[in-house]
Amino acid sequence: MRNTGKLQTAGWMVVVCLSWMIGAPAQAKNTLKCTITDETGKPLGKEQIVLVADGAEKEKKEKTTEEGVVQFKGLDDGTYRIYGVIQGYVATKSPPIQLSGNAEKTCAYTIPSADYANTLLQEVLQLVKEASLAEAQLLKEGRPAEEARKAKQKKYEEAEQKGQKAVELLPGEAGSHYVLALSHASLGKEAEAVKEIKTAAEMSPEKYKDVVTPLQLMALDTQATQAMSKGDFDGAMQKNEAMRKVAPNDATVYYNMATAYGRADKFDQALQAIAKAIELNPQDAEFYKMQEQLQNMYNTSLEKKLEVK
Repeated sequence: MRNTGKLQTAGWMVVVCLSWMIGAPAQAKNTLKCTITDETGKPLGKEQIVLVADGAEKEKKEKTTEEGVVQFKGLDDGTYRIYGVIQGYVATKSPPIQLSGNAEKTCAYTIPSADYANTLLQEVLQLVKEASLAEAQLLKEGRPAEEARKAKQKKYEEAEQKGQKAVELLPGEAGSHYVLALSHASLGKEAEAVKEIKTAAEMSPEKYKDVVTPLQLMALDTQATQAMSKGDFDGAMQKNEAMRKVAPNDATVYYNMATAYGRADKFDQALQAIAKAIELNPQDAEFYKMQEQLQNMYNTSLEKKLEVK
């Protein structure tokens, strides 16, 4: 006699098991297809490209075709980056590439040569250096101050453009973010400068973590100088106060404050500021010269007031 109960139960179990197997959703697998070129647009053919998922150590490696195309298949949903292992080229990682939905995604990525990358970074630094020299030279020649200022501004703007290009080509290199931060600071763009230098410091703390505050001060000092050149002494002093909050123990900050207060004929505040600068750095002879000059200006202003009376 057959045991129908057991057979029915077994059949039910088989049906359930098969239903589970059939009903399970397929795991999403993506394909990434990228065209790799150098800074001139030339395809980098037959070169090894590495793919790495954010937060994972395991890497995938594939070679480009003659046309510079590389393809990675069977990728889980997630965020990926690529970089090249190519002699003479920068091994910097690409910006994040998001994959999802069992789809094929294409991208174009430029891997610059090491020579080009180094030249670009050096050009930014050179332009920043040349800016102040250009201004000083024009003033020495007796040219109008506004013309000299515009010449300096143009150099800084050129540096900023090249710095932005460096970040676009080398997003994973701390040095590119540093030179862009430097050019931003030279133009008085505090927020932009701080953003870029903090990015550089996160990537390479041993080189750039101690540069964050100086670049922020540089940007604020530029803003203060711009205000002073327009006769906006109150605006200049506000920027100097902002500098004091960033670096309360920096003697140069108080020297700059003294200069701004002095030009605004606020000699009490100016003398207090220069006294603080001397307290913080008593070895700087320039501070004592400024203190003497401010004291003389203060005495002269008192004499004029007495004459009026």
